[in-house]
Formats: sequence, structure tokens, C-alpha cells
Amino acid sequence: MTKFERTVVFRVARGYFFAMAIGAVLLFVGGVVLGLRSLAKSEVPKPAPAKPTPDRAQLTYAEVVAQMQRAARVNAGSTVQAESQAGAPNGRAQAEDPELEAASKELRAAFPDPPYSWDDEVEKTCSVPTSFGCLQYGTRVKRQGVVSALNTAFRGTPRHELVEYIRVLARVLKEAP
Repeated sequence: MTKFERTVVFRVARGYFFAMAIGAVLLFVGGVVLGLRSLAKSEVPKPAPAKPTPDRAQLTYAEVVAQMQRAARVNAGSTVQAESQAGAPNGRAQAEDPELEAASKELRAAFPDPPYSWDDEVEKTCSVPTSFGCLQYGTRVKRQGVVSALNTAFRGTPRHELVEYIRVLARVLKEAP
């Protein structure tokens, strides 16, 4: 066993240490060479000159305020649209029923547009906001229209009675201030 240790184990151990020492010296010398090379000055190519920017007109305060208002409207993400109700006194049923169409025109005259809205006003809003903008838009009724209110009030009423109710409502509203 002693003979085996002297011939094999000790020689391998010395050879391993000798190889590691040579590798360490080579890495040290390589590091010194690269350090000296980095200290030497070398020519760095200069970038191409930038193109001159075109002259722009100076912004005025009014333009800045207008841009900020536009950005606020876009970021709010809301737009208002009128949405007609199908099957309502103003919807698709009018083309089929001329009596209902005439009665709804009489009733519509009783609701002028600025204070009242005949159709629902629907607002498009951002339902999933992120820091990069809106991810998903949704809609909600901003202001209920007259047609929508009449639809809920007259739901389930037979068509011939509906025409009569609308005519009576139009006559009553004409007399009201």
C-alpha cells in the first residue's frame, strides 16, 4: 500500500497542484496584459454629425391649453352617443305601424331636445385602465332617454292599447307647461 501511495497518489497530487499553479500564473499574466492594453489610448471613431432639426413655430399658451384639454378628454375615455331602442315608439316597429309612428311623432314634439333626450345617451368608458392606456372599454347609460322610460312603463301592453296611451300622453303633455 505504501508503494502504491508513493508511486501513484503522491505523483497525481503533485501534478494536480503543479497544473493549478501554472493555470493561475497564466491567468495573472493575461490579466496584466489586458489591463495594460486598456490603459493605452485608442482612437474612438466620432459619430456622424446630426441632421439639423427643422424650425418650428413657437407654441402659444392657448395651443398648450387646447392640447391639455384634448389629452384630458382622450384620457377620460368617454364619449357620449345616442342609442335608439329597437321596438320602442321610435324603433323598428314604426315602419310596420303607421299609427304608432304618428303617435310617437306627436309625443316626441312634447319633449324638446336640450332639456330632454329622446334616445338613451350612452357613454363609452374605460373599464380596465392600465398605466399604458385603456385595456378594455365598456358602455354605460349616461342619461336615460324618453323612449327607454316609455319602454319600461308600457312593457307588456298590447299594441292597439299602446297607440292609444301614447296619444293620450301626447295630448296631456301639450297642455302642460
